[in-house]
Amino acid sequence: MAKSLTKEKEKLCRVEEIFQSLIEVKEEVSKKIEKLPPQFNLLENIRNKNSNNSLQRFETYNSDLLHYLLNIKRENLNFTKLFLEYLQNEKKLKFDFDLNKINYKNIKVDKEYYTTVKIEEEGIEKNGRIDILIHCNINNKETKKSFTIIIENKINADDQDKQLERYYKYISKTKGYGNNVYVIYLTPIIKPPREYSFSEKYIKKVGEKFKNITHGDIGRWLENILKNKEYNFLHKNDFRLLKSALIQMVDNEKSISGENEEDNMKEKRIKQILEDNILKKINTKEIKIEEEFQLYINVFSKAKDLLEMERKRAIIEKIIPNYLDFTKKISKYLKNNKYFNIYKPKEIIDNLTSGELLHHIDSEYLYLQSDIDFNNKSVSSYCFGVCGLPDINNKIRKSVQNIFNNKFKDNKKDWDFFYKIDINNDKPEEIAKAMIDLYELLKKEIK
Repeated sequence: MAKSLTKEKEKLCRVEEIFQSLIEVKEEVSKKIEKLPPQFNLLENIRNKNSNNSLQRFETYNSDLLHYLLNIKRENLNFTKLFLEYLQNEKKLKFDFDLNKINYKNIKVDKEYYTTVKIEEEGIEKNGRIDILIHCNINNKETKKSFTIIIENKINADDQDKQLERYYKYISKTKGYGNNVYVIYLTPIIKPPREYSFSEKYIKKVGEKFKNITHGDIGRWLENILKNKEYNFLHKNDFRLLKSALIQMVDNEKSISGENEEDNMKEKRIKQILEDNILKKINTKEIKIEEEFQLYINVFSKAKDLLEMERKRAIIEKIIPNYLDFTKKISKYLKNNKYFNIYKPKEIIDNLTSGELLHHIDSEYLYLQSDIDFNNKSVSSYCFGVCGLPDINNKIRKSVQNIFNNKFKDNKKDWDFFYKIDINNDKPEEIAKAMIDLYELLKKEIK
């Protein structure tokens, strides 16, 4: 037993040394990056502004750029043709047709392609927009065939319910493309779509006509075009704007997938540290090799979780102060009311960090809370309202609306009624009064 504990301590000490080495890697890489020529990318600037919530989601801009590029069609430079050849040559997709027999003049590339599909089990129609749709009619003496490629671009966004299934169904059945439908799921890293978006049943049905590719793949595709001797004319002065745009797109796409120069430097150094401190010291001939690796995996996984938690805390502490201050002002008008739980600032931050509780103030059925958008580093909503009511009749609805001058909205996800607070224009005393009146109403009406 003592011998086993000694081994565990040795491993933990080794991990401590690795963590110290990783800190040194960060500093080392930062110094090397400072010595590199200035890296100015307009697209990166847009992405940074988006993270501060001053522009729309970057995903939309990224799709627009790819759409614009695929619509550059010249006799000596057709990016749709080059893209299809890339997909085939790199075995990203297996086409049922001969690329050499395509009349590329018939190819159309659309963005935000509108779809509407009836969901049988729900008995309703759902609309959607395909990010990019490449579709074409192939006509020659031997064959008359059509095909289409759905491109769904995902950057820091989750799938919608049955999203890819609806798109596939609409294009294959409603638009009559049958089995000649291909699906590309474009993501920062290899990450299959959610089961509720594109089930395993559909993926098996589509088979080799479905592929998950990364933005890094797009970057490498464009990079190879710039290196290809056939396209040396891109380096001439007449093409300087297009060349500049392609260079920036290459850098941007790789950055989205974490494949820029800084990440590559870090990866090499981290691999070396792991090699020196762990891999060389694990006896691969021992039967317990799996346990050895699993110990380190568990430790690093725990460290990752803790770092992620602290990252969230840092974001919350930066963006929440004004909302905590407004909550404090509301609390002054509630302090004599024993029916409300008023959380302290530290409790609120701790709860928001863990995601277990979003409340600033609550009582039975009534909550004031904030939601955090960690991707955009912002408070996505700060509201109060009612949820979990056992029964909502018209009398209660009318009474609730009268309390706050018909400003309440209803049926937003889990809320029965809610009001989004504007901390710049709303008055704390009015919010507090509405909360008290709401509580008294619910206490009286709900048995």
